[in-house]
Amino acid sequence: MKKLAAVLVCLVILIGCSKSSTDDSSFKYPFSVLLLLPGPTVEQSLDKRASDAMQKIGKELKVNIICMENVEPTQVKQIVAEAVNKKIDFVVGMGEQLTSPLTQAALKYPYVKFAVVGRYSGNFRNFGSLSYQTSYFYLAGSVAALKSKSGKIGSLVDDNQMTTKEEVDAFISGAKRVNPQIEMYNVILDNNDTDNLALKCTEAFKKQNVDVIYVNCNQSGVLVHKWAAENRIFTIGYLDDQYKLAPKAVLTSVVIDMHKLLSFGTEQAMIGKWQGRAYRFGMTDNISSLAILRGVLDTKQEGVFEGIYRELVAQRGEFPGMVN
Repeated sequence: MKKLAAVLVCLVILIGCSKSSTDDSSFKYPFSVLLLLPGPTVEQSLDKRASDAMQKIGKELKVNIICMENVEPTQVKQIVAEAVNKKIDFVVGMGEQLTSPLTQAALKYPYVKFAVVGRYSGNFRNFGSLSYQTSYFYLAGSVAALKSKSGKIGSLVDDNQMTTKEEVDAFISGAKRVNPQIEMYNVILDNNDTDNLALKCTEAFKKQNVDVIYVNCNQSGVLVHKWAAENRIFTIGYLDDQYKLAPKAVLTSVVIDMHKLLSFGTEQAMIGKWQGRAYRFGMTDNISSLAILRGVLDTKQEGVFEGIYRELVAQRGEFPGMVN
């Protein structure tokens, strides 16, 4: 009986040891990621989505994550130098405004991996980029043209980066695919006091009889969607499905899976397969998508939209004038 008791005690000890060794939630791999954000992590912003995604990735992959917001290009050199001293392994910059200083940092620290979320061809060594095709912006433009009764649509964005330009150009191309005569009004907001400026711009759109607006201006976009609902104007959102913000206004949204995009880059760097090139994802990679239309198109319009969608799929997401 004593022998049996001793065996049971041993089993309990072994089980306890096994559990503690496999379920240790505090364990982390010796791998660290630095995420540089050019803006603040306010709600509805791209930087907030990126920060949340990277923190989640840190828990999933059990790696160390450092997020820094409001980073100016002139600060990158010092920030990276300090991070390298703390054994950082992978540096990710959100936005093409950080490309130039990161290029210099990549040359100085060849053993560290670097990435920018945006358009950059890469140095084919340690600095590359993460981006996506603009196919779904083309589709969103086609929806805008199908719903516009005035033949006038607009876009409201808050930066002039290459990626944003390509997205707006794709939106315009998609709209012209439906209506070659459609008129487009584009506004780039100043970074200062964007809330008031955004509403002033929307009022100007209204005076021009613009009846569909593509909205990509972070937190100010919330105000625009709600204003549009009150003024019987349609909108198209960006980043997330914006439908809940203003169900009467939002036709659809171009959705970007920031978690999947950043997770890919982090995993590649972590396992030593980061090639320092441009990783650009297409329609079938599920990085970008178009939110469901929820019956906003009539039967005839749906037929036109589905025809354009099939054309895109057949061309692997490419359309006339697309920048690859």
